[in-house]
Amino acid sequence: LEYQVKVPAGLNVVLKMEFGNVTLTGVEGQFDLSTTNGRILGRAVSGGLQAQAINGQVIMEMVTVTRDIRVTTVNAALMLGLPPNLNATIEATTINGNVSVQDSLPLVALTKERQRLSARLGTGSGPRIERASGCRSC
Repeated sequence: LEYQVKVPAGLNVVLKMEFGNVTLTGVEGQFDLSTTNGRILGRAVSGGLQAQAINGQVIMEMVTVTRDIRVTTVNAALMLGLPPNLNATIEATTINGNVSVQDSLPLVALTKERQRLSARLGTGSGPRIERASGCRSC
């Protein structure tokens, strides 16, 4: 079963899936996405994002970040592509696994450990990018 939904730019969108994938392509807005046993995929996404994946993965390519990004995963990996010259703060933690950043990302790390990263991109004056991994109730 597959649904294709077209939305106007700037809209607040909430999508929740169980046993399925959520895919965004060439959209702009504020996105609240969650999936259990599925993936969240995005290409050419602009705006802000709140995403939660359990037993899946999140792969998101942001071309413009105008609002905060918060991604929470349980038993799921995250790959987040960010635009060049972004001014933002980054907070990333994991319980199992590690936090890694491509060397080409020009960040100033305040804390850089295997399971935690606190950093600034550019001036750090823009949106907040947060990644949490693991069980919230553990």
